[in-house]
Amino acid sequence: MVFAFRLSFCLAHRFSAQLPVSLMMKHCAQADMNIIFSRQLLPSCGPAIFNGLTDTDDFNFESGSRTVSIGHCSGNFILSPKMVYNPMPGYPLFQHHGMATFFSSEPLDRLDGEFVIYENLLENAMTCPLTLGEEQDSVTSGQYLSGARWRHEVQSVIAPDFSSLKEDKRMLQRAHHVLAFLIHFYVHSTPGTDAVIVPKSICLPLVVVSDWLGIAPILTYSDVVWWNWTYADNSNAAFDASNMVFPTLFNSMHEAREDEEEFYRSCAAIEIRRNSNASTMFEILQLTDIILEGNTQDSIRHELIDHFRNLSDAVQDFTSTILCLKQGCRPDAFYGSIRPWFRGFHPACGRKWVYECIENMEELPLLGPSAGQTPAINAVDALMGVEHGPDSQAFMDEVLEYMPKEQRAMIRQFRYQAPRLHQLMERCPDVRLACGEVLKALTDFRSEHLKVAVRYIVNPKNRGSLTCPVTGKMAGSAASPHNISAKSRGTGGTEISKLLKAIRDATKQLAASAQVA
Repeated sequence: MVFAFRLSFCLAHRFSAQLPVSLMMKHCAQADMNIIFSRQLLPSCGPAIFNGLTDTDDFNFESGSRTVSIGHCSGNFILSPKMVYNPMPGYPLFQHHGMATFFSSEPLDRLDGEFVIYENLLENAMTCPLTLGEEQDSVTSGQYLSGARWRHEVQSVIAPDFSSLKEDKRMLQRAHHVLAFLIHFYVHSTPGTDAVIVPKSICLPLVVVSDWLGIAPILTYSDVVWWNWTYADNSNAAFDASNMVFPTLFNSMHEAREDEEEFYRSCAAIEIRRNSNASTMFEILQLTDIILEGNTQDSIRHELIDHFRNLSDAVQDFTSTILCLKQGCRPDAFYGSIRPWFRGFHPACGRKWVYECIENMEELPLLGPSAGQTPAINAVDALMGVEHGPDSQAFMDEVLEYMPKEQRAMIRQFRYQAPRLHQLMERCPDVRLACGEVLKALTDFRSEHLKVAVRYIVNPKNRGSLTCPVTGKMAGSAASPHNISAKSRGTGGTEISKLLKAIRDATKQLAASAQVA
């Protein structure tokens, strides 16, 4: 029998004061009850849990074989035994072939109606094909004129009203994807070194759509990976990176096409591997709460340790995935033909961008996409409570603005609850050792990531003779107006080796404190 009732403020406050929210939800699921309660009645959730979330969002959570769903009703949360339970409200799990994942359903492949004009512009940009503005001295007159005509066409568009898409998240994601790619095509195909004025026809709707989605108004990791895939074999539809293709490419007509696709595929593989372990991190927090609330049963502690082992295995798989990148993505192709298109606007990266008709543009996050925006590694880092130095932490905080709001909320909540895990590590030596194994795996990943960055960015930068396979020009040539610094920087302008070493060392230090360095 299903019971439904509304908790009063006093009852909810008294209940949540006695039990963590994760336990309160689990007890509700076990009792097979529907509960409606206001978000302000959940003080033990922490303030970060609902950041950027609206009353229209629905969330699913998992606990073993039990399933529950969190939805919204006039600003209140509804809890019912319907879908999947996890103790982390604010972050959605989706179902792919019975597997709870963080990857949303297959993205829309096209805008329709009055927005088709943007799809046509994107197709033309890829098939033109546009060339990098810094390479204009080596393009043919035909290529130069084609690029000029395409940019003029972009300038001539009268932007339609996007408000009809406001309540359709998948349409908004597609709109963000298309508009962000158009802006990067426009900016980076423009010859010269002067400031680029991005036409209001594409920057104004992107700023509006980004505000509705709660994400940066620039090309992001989500645009190139999460919202840029379809099944290679629709008859199979296996949810695996090897069965994914990535339709929107900067190099769709160039030799570096396969390299660009493989770069996106490797990123997707890491996300999917995390997906297969989606509920592990949530269960770790739940079991941590149970033990800290006084349950000292060995079975509970052993279950927690098993979850840490699973998480350690997942992080080791992340490392294996990035090591495979060199098999399909050549460093010279990445550095010379892919990475230049990713660059956003940052003072350290040279050329100035101006969004037409946008005031206070300097307040907008416009760094462009980077692997640092993946929630896969950031989530583990936050869960384990790795403490970084001021510069590294500033970067870790900054990349959150380039993630979808649900992912951002999840990572902030992990950070909020990490001190409780550290409390448990101090109490239980076997839990501390299990945490150390995760941190050791994360340190190894950070070390390999550093090597990848050296291989794909630092070495090509230092080897002035490295030739791009597409243009025949030297990748990272000193003649490029954008290479204003002798230091190798990420697409967001960060000095990449220094940053990655600092992040790796902070992780290693915490692993050492768990006596597994």
